[in-house]
Order: sequence, then C-alpha cells, then structure tokens
Amino acid sequence: MKNTLFLLFITTSLLLSSCSKETRINRQLDGDWNAMKVNGEVPPAGSTVTFTFSKDKKGKGTGSQNVSYGGFAIGAPFTYTISGNVFKKTNDAANSPEEYYTIREHSKKRFVFASYDDKETILEAK
Repeated sequence: MKNTLFLLFITTSLLLSSCSKETRINRQLDGDWNAMKVNGEVPPAGSTVTFTFSKDKKGKGTGSQNVSYGGFAIGAPFTYTISGNVFKKTNDAANSPEEYYTIREHSKKRFVFASYDDKETILEAK
C-alpha cells in the first residue's frame, strides 16, 4: 500500500511540474513588451515595435505585434502556444504559416526567442 501511494504521489508530482513550466512562462510573458530586436534586426531609428500578449490557459494565448513609424501604426494579431521551450505563433491573416521559436531566456523583464535560422527576437518589459 505504501509503495502504491508513493508511486501515485511521484506520478502526480511529475505531471503537475511538467505543466507548470508553460504556465510560468505564459504568466511572465503576459503584458506589453518593447522589441529590441526582431528576427535578428534592430528596429529602424524613429520606429517602435511592441508586442502585447494576453495569456489564456496553460501556455496558450493571443497577442499582437505593433509597429509605429512616422506617425503611422499597424498591428498584426496572432495566437500562440508554449510547449516546453518552444513558442509557436500563428498569425491571424489568411494562409499565414505557423512560426516556431526556441525560448532561450525568459523572465518578467526580458524574453529571448530564436528562430529556426538562429535569428533572435529580444523583448524587454515596458
């Protein structure tokens, strides 16, 4: 009986801890971020690139990428999923391919994503 309870406890602990990583990352990501680099490129002088993330359940959510330049602004909405260290972004525009990034660094103040070709997107909290 003790072995069964111990095994049940270990299994439950592993299941809960595996889900908590995505939840923790999603909680840290929730909010507004300034982009220091986007796909390896620094935004042009006089422009701002911001991302807004709105967490949903367990590593999922919605967001938008907003670009301002010379008095003009444009936003691109998307949905996202976090699984382990993988961030999957799906743009809301028709026929847009899914984008996959590796989460290299994450905290309440800074996120670093790397694309498949190793170009970094660096976000800092507003």
